[in-house]
Amino acid sequence: DQNGHGTLVSSIIAGTIGNGEGIAGITNSVKLRGYRAFNQFGRSGQPKFKSGGYAVSDVMASIATAVDDGCKVINLSLGGGSYSVLEAGVFEGIATMQVLCVIASGNDGKNNDQTPTYPASYTAASIIAVAAQDRTGGLANFSNYGIQTTDLAAPGTDIRGADVTRRVIYSNDFSSGANG
Repeated sequence: DQNGHGTLVSSIIAGTIGNGEGIAGITNSVKLRGYRAFNQFGRSGQPKFKSGGYAVSDVMASIATAVDDGCKVINLSLGGGSYSVLEAGVFEGIATMQVLCVIASGNDGKNNDQTPTYPASYTAASIIAVAAQDRTGGLANFSNYGIQTTDLAAPGTDIRGADVTRRVIYSNDFSSGANG
């Protein structure tokens, strides 16, 4: 995980229930697999190959790999793309394979019913689009929303998770024999 976002989201999904530390995730029996779709700057790389005349993105390649590996629930905490016939078809196709995609509605504070944000705004049965709530249970000020395009809201602010700051707390190169 080059920028920490995947680590944070994974810790929220799979936090051990009942241990008195951090947060509680979905269930103690959750199994996670990580698939890289973005670089450390949150950008997808150039399309890796063509399929039927369409460029296949890193995100679609990651989803295809996850489905091929037998994953039944895929989290996509990403968004902001434009409509793609290929992507819409992928989400329609994986619905027939009983795969669920939990997708962030977006962080632009806009109505996805009026200005769609993809992939959350695709209409495939495989998608659950999730808005972010603040600590009072209201819509977080940054969260996208939409009566037609958003399925539910979940806590999205002030959530404890894995430390992704990568701050050096203690360092020692052990070459001089003295602590550094």
